[in-house]
Amino acid sequence: MGSGASGEQFGEPGHAFARDLDVFGEGSLFEMLCTARTAIGQRGLADYLLKAPSVEETRSRQEAVRELRGQLDLRERLALLGDAEFFESKWETFAEWLASQRFRSADRFG
Repeated sequence: MGSGASGEQFGEPGHAFARDLDVFGEGSLFEMLCTARTAIGQRGLADYLLKAPSVEETRSRQEAVRELRGQLDLRERLALLGDAEFFESKWETFAEWLASQRFRSADRFG
């Protein structure tokens, strides 16, 4: 407790359950679950904890985890980038890229 990212910056005042369930803060669910090394990853976890995804989205995420689970080389390459590379990432840049026409029209599965 108190040794990980607390996620306090993602707290939403007045959220229906976040405060009652200790979703953010020291010793919170976020702190126990968060292994994200990027600001984008931390925001993604926070959003996931605050806004339950649809069943379809949950299944899609589970499939992605199964696909990435065995890719040890990828995880090691990411780990070698170091903390500074990760924490400099900006959510706004990533969101803009995701919203771009080029990304939406790309064949991501081919």
